[in-house]
Amino acid sequence: MFSERHDFTLTLKLLSDLHLGDGETRDGPAAEDRLEATQIATVARDHHDMPWLPGTSIKGALRALADNLASDTAVFGSQPGAAVEGGKLIIWGGVLCNNSLPAKDSKLPNYDPNKGRYTGAHVSIDPVSGTAADGKLFFRDYVPRGATFTVRCCWQGAFEDLKKQLMPVLNRAAGTWGFALGKASRAGFGRVQIISAEIAVTSKYLALKDHVPGVRTEPVITLQIIPETDAQTTTLTLHCDGPFIIVDPTRANEGDRESEKIRSFQRDASAAELLGTSLIGALRRRAGWLQQLKMRLLPDDRSAKYAGKPKDLTPVQRLFGINGWAKQLRILAITHVSTGSAAHHYPGVQLDDFTQGTMPGALFMFEAPGDVKFNVTLSVEPRIVNFGIVKADIKLCKLLLADITTSGLKIGHKTGSGFGWFDVTITTALEEAANA
Repeated sequence: MFSERHDFTLTLKLLSDLHLGDGETRDGPAAEDRLEATQIATVARDHHDMPWLPGTSIKGALRALADNLASDTAVFGSQPGAAVEGGKLIIWGGVLCNNSLPAKDSKLPNYDPNKGRYTGAHVSIDPVSGTAADGKLFFRDYVPRGATFTVRCCWQGAFEDLKKQLMPVLNRAAGTWGFALGKASRAGFGRVQIISAEIAVTSKYLALKDHVPGVRTEPVITLQIIPETDAQTTTLTLHCDGPFIIVDPTRANEGDRESEKIRSFQRDASAAELLGTSLIGALRRRAGWLQQLKMRLLPDDRSAKYAGKPKDLTPVQRLFGINGWAKQLRILAITHVSTGSAAHHYPGVQLDDFTQGTMPGALFMFEAPGDVKFNVTLSVEPRIVNFGIVKADIKLCKLLLADITTSGLKIGHKTGSGFGWFDVTITTALEEAANA
């Protein structure tokens, strides 16, 4: 009788910024006009106070990726409510490779290379109006994209089962877009990829002979990881000929006090960033309008809660999500292509909330680049077996893509003043992406 154990190590790379929270917060920088410090949601950390990927989170993300593979129960164990069956795969936490972090001079907001994190600011959206809720910024720590982690794994089962049941999951996780982990993964954050080209498996066998245990270690066997061909996607090219800005509130005091400006969110000195959360918001607003205008359906109700019946949701709710229902429209990647002009200073004045008149002495400057271009990769993932529902969702996707190629999109801050007006072109057929 033999009991088998096979050990190996994976290397994971963040394709986009990751927030895998630990449920805690920390105090942010104090400000003169606040009585209490801003609270920042923190990421999971190890005993060195560096970012760490819990093994249960990685395992859960891989299980979601392997959702339609017949062997997922054998690999990951039974789902809650089913007969108890332990999985053969055990994963320890992912340990950060420190040399994979951005340089100290990165312009990421409040970036701290000694902690492996930066702080991202987000706007809370009012569920009724669909617009930014007044005074409701919230903050999260993120591990910057490009960071890599080493992950120790153990397979407790036959070696042939490892090759047959686990390797297809690893091949899928090594695909171009990797797999989703952490917060806002459907808005382009938290894309993680296995970058190991192969795994070296150390196999140990426990032999029980005449009730006397003994361990036999086999020579290391190398298995190749073959990245799975990814499903069809839709690629958009977004080009803003004029100025574009997503405000980074932490950069207002860069330089001398007299040169205080409102600056854009940037990763380095040469490129503005397009946040997936901003893009998703712009797409949802347009889709909600088209749902009423072209499909004669009710307005988009973001405050609704999923009650267990997908058919009771509108196409916008199914595509962009509500409480209890994750969005089917997913941003896989946002890539900065070019910035045609350096950041320019645009004057602005502060308006009185009551009179809408200009406030004396309240002149300030916006610092924003122009002529920026991004490539955005999207996928549509229908989860519904009802063909009528899928057909309605795809119809809205087609209407949305046709409309934004004709009318463009407004993204970011100050769009009412001409900032962030993007022309959109599409390079992949929707039918392929929607039915992938």
